[in-house]
Amino acid sequence: MGVECPILRLNLKAEAQTLIDALALDVLDEWAAIVVAIPAAEPLAWLAAIGKAYLELALQGPRRYEAAFLLHFEKSRRYPDDFVERRGPAGRSSS
Repeated sequence: MGVECPILRLNLKAEAQTLIDALALDVLDEWAAIVVAIPAAEPLAWLAAIGKAYLELALQGPRRYEAAFLLHFEKSRRYPDDFVERRGPAGRSSS
């Protein structure tokens, strides 16, 4: 016979969300650094380099990629409000 504890369940959910938020922000910081390091080039070549880097990021850490780009996380940017406020698209404020 199991015992239900809604408060414990809420605490675990909140802790899990905190971990997802931290992981997602870490990956987005890494992604921002990767993008900045890609040298300026002709637009299509630059876009191809961005696409290749994006795929490499996903393949090197599929669960990290999933946390940053596929799961909802509390600190994620929301369009259009965060962009109007000039908050960076990579999860952290770019001030």
